[in-house]
Amino acid sequence: MKNVLLNLSFNDNGKKTLNTDIIENVMDELRRERKTAMVLADEDIEEYILLDLIEGEKTDKKDRSLHLNNVLEKKDKFNSDLCQTVSILKLGYMWRVL
Repeated sequence: MKNVLLNLSFNDNGKKTLNTDIIENVMDELRRERKTAMVLADEDIEEYILLDLIEGEKTDKKDRSLHLNNVLEKKDKFNSDLCQTVSILKLGYMWRVL
């Protein structure tokens, strides 16, 4: 059986771009969009900046403030959607290669 090496890159007028670069850029752009949407919705940005999300995730849900719980739930939802988007992108790249 031959070894098959998948070339997961795109050729754009002679310039090759790895799909991992594209995926990282998409992830960064989605994060920026989320933060922009938070600012436009005026979601208590000053309070959000002061939150310790890492420490908040370690504490029990009942011991957290309502605001911290909401922030962590939205963050989990965003991360779940982000993983789904990245998975779809990767599958799309593999489909094009095959």
